[in-house]
Order: sequence, then C-alpha cells, then structure tokens
Amino acid sequence: MSTSFTFTCITVFFFFLLSFDNYAKGDLIPSPTCKRTSIQGLNRKVSLDLVHIDGPCSHLKRDNVSIDNDLFRDHERVKYIQSRISKNNSSYQLDSSVSIPTIPGIPLGTLNYYIVIRLGTPENNYQLQFDTGSDLTWTQCEQCTTCYEQSGPRFYPAKSTTYVASNCFDETCKVLIKNEHGLDCSKDVHLCHYRIYYGDGSLTRGYFGKDRLALYNDLAPNPGITDNFYFGCGIINDGTFGRTSGIFGLGRGELSFLSQTSKQYMETFSYCIPSVDDVGYITFGYDPDTDFDKRIKYTPLVIPQGGLNHYGLSITGIAIDGDILPGLNFSQINHAGFIIDSGTVFTRLPPTIYATLRSVFQQRLSNYPTAPSHNVFDTCYDLTGYHYPIPEMSFVFPGVTVDLHPPGVLYEFDDKQSCLAFIPNKDDSQITIFGNVQQKTLEIVYDNPGNRIGFRSDGCS
Repeated sequence: MSTSFTFTCITVFFFFLLSFDNYAKGDLIPSPTCKRTSIQGLNRKVSLDLVHIDGPCSHLKRDNVSIDNDLFRDHERVKYIQSRISKNNSSYQLDSSVSIPTIPGIPLGTLNYYIVIRLGTPENNYQLQFDTGSDLTWTQCEQCTTCYEQSGPRFYPAKSTTYVASNCFDETCKVLIKNEHGLDCSKDVHLCHYRIYYGDGSLTRGYFGKDRLALYNDLAPNPGITDNFYFGCGIINDGTFGRTSGIFGLGRGELSFLSQTSKQYMETFSYCIPSVDDVGYITFGYDPDTDFDKRIKYTPLVIPQGGLNHYGLSITGIAIDGDILPGLNFSQINHAGFIIDSGTVFTRLPPTIYATLRSVFQQRLSNYPTAPSHNVFDTCYDLTGYHYPIPEMSFVFPGVTVDLHPPGVLYEFDDKQSCLAFIPNKDDSQITIFGNVQQKTLEIVYDNPGNRIGFRSDGCS
C-alpha cells in the first residue's frame, strides 16, 4: 500500500469523525449527582432556578418512576393538544378516540420541570410546574377537601395578611368565566370559583383570589414583587402533579402570569431547560439597554391555527450534518401548525417528515448494531463499547438555525438501548410539537411584544 494512499484514508476517516459528535456509551446518561453549571440568563430582571422533578438536584423525587408511564402521559398531552386544535379549526379532522373536556386544560403528567415562587405575607415557598401551554396559575390550599401528596406546606389564605378572595363582581372573575375556567356565579354571589379539568383525568377546583407574589432565589436575589397577583386556590385537586404545589401558567391568555405582569416584565421571558442532573433557569423581563439581542437569533412568533394560546413557529427545514432533508414540503407542516411546548417531552413530527428523517439517520449509523424498539421509538441501537457518532441535527426557522443537543437526537434509555428521539404523528394533518427533550441546553426567549421567539445555543452555560 502506498504512503499517499494510507495518508488519504487516514485523512478521510479523520474528517468523517469531525462531522459527528462522538460519545462513549453512557455519556448521554445523566449523572446521579447534582451539578450546577448554569448561569442565570442574559441581562434579565428576575431569574429563578429550573429543576427536573426526578433529577438529583430535586427535593421532589417521585417514587417508582417509569419511563413508559411518562411516555403514556406525554402521549395523552399531545393527543389532547391536537384534538383541541381540531375542535377549534374545522380544517382538521378530530381524533374520534379523544373525549374533549368542557373546561380546557392540558394533561400534566409530563410537566417534569419546576420553579419555586413565594406567595403571601409572610412569604412561603411553593414549587410549581411551569407550563407554556397553561394560562391559569394555581396552588393547592390548606383547606383542600380532596388533596394530592405534595412536598412542603400548602398555601393557607387565612394566614396571609395580603390575600384577598375574588368575588363574582370582580372584572377578573368575569374574564375567568369568559375563558371557561370560572363557574357560573348565579349560585354563589360572594366568591369567584375556578375549575380546570385536564385531558388525563386530573382536575383542580377552588377559589380565585389575589395575593403578593415574589420571584427570586438565593443566587440571584434581585426580587420581583407583584402585588395583587390572581391565582387559583385549589380545594378539590386530583391527579399527577409530581408532588409540586400546582401550576405556573406561562401561556398567552388573559389571566396568565405574563398578561398580569405585562407592565412589569413586558410579557417577555426566557428559559434554559437543563440536563436532568443540572439546574437551569427561567427569567422574566429584559433590559433594552443591554446587548443580549446580539447573542440570540430570532424567528417570528406565529399564532397557531385553531386559536389556542400556544406559541407557534414557522419551520423551513430540518438538517442532518448540514444537509436539509430532501424531497419534503415543509410548508405542509406550517399549514397544519408548529408549536413549541415546555410540557411535551418528545418532539412530534408528521409521518412523512419522520420517515425521511429516520431513513437519513439510519444511513448515518448503518455500521452500528441495532437494538429492539422501545415503546413508540422504532429506531434504536446497542452502542455498548462504541465511541459512537451522533449526527448533528438542526431545525431551520426563518432567521435562525437551531442546533440540537446530542441527547435531543439520540435518547439513551439504558446501557443497551439508544433511540432516535422523535415520535411520528398519526397523520400529516396533525400539529407538530417541539418538545422539551429537543429544547434542552438552549436559551429560548419569548418576546411577545416583538412577536418573536429567540434561540441561543449553550444557553445554560
């Protein structure tokens, strides 16, 4: 063999390795110990920790956690979101297997990240699951008659000197009723009641009121104080709420946290979802005099068809190792709808898009041993003993190309099974959802006044 031929082979092999992210088996499995590598966001007014419920940094770990149970709940959430859109948009075909509740809510079993807020006077800490797909914020209250297990104290309105119960003549209560979260006040002229029935059978009902809300943590003690913040005080609560106190609603509705604090935080927030073994952040507001915009690339915010209070995007392509998937009509995705959702775990794709993505991915890993499928994941590998390559994958939007973190491409279920981390929809007419596994380590900025969403790679560090 000639020297020049040998050199050429080595060079080609070297550049082949450079085109991938190379990992040893187990590199994608979270550490059993808590890391804290995240910063607190770029130039925002207020910052809170964002923690995975079952990670080593959490105080709320659930017993007997099952990935298959979480996948089922993830499926229920997605099915419900898609069916709500079908109900609100006649161009969609409603999934006949789904029963639509009268009172809208989102299945909660997959909300796996929480923040800590402080309510009342004197203040107490409450862990709430954050959700961009929910509007109303609520917490379980001390006087609950149907209660679920939570970590820490329940909110006790009588012990807060600043709590005021809302009555039926309160304009905010009228908004609650208009948005189908409030009960008819004709039977009780004194107190305003709320109710939310979720698609997975979970529910919360109780009183609507207002109190002092404080947002700060020990490492970023700049406090954000909101007086007269409206939220639900849960009396009848049943479901899978992950031992948290309730839900922190970051949707686009009239009663969401963003709408209530629009003058304070300008309806702008960002977050970085961390690895399971790390701590991320969520921030509110921004300083227009700073230069953080230079480090974040924006794409227009799109209102999803069907009128839901979700955050929509327009996608122009999906790339593997820099090459856009061939022969696909991405305008079809945008017609059906594309949303980004903090509570959906795995990204859902139209089946035609998924089939092409899977085919190209399989070609890239054709030299590695396959493994049996796992639940809904049909493209899996046993990479034990390999320093294996993960193809670089990007989602392309107008104005920004979003590079996915490697665990958002290949998800490691155990030491013998790593699977392509996407799930196909039932058909191409269903909405595409960009889930939180694919969002990990990105800083994502929601700029509602500017009608745009921004992305920054390596946003947690």
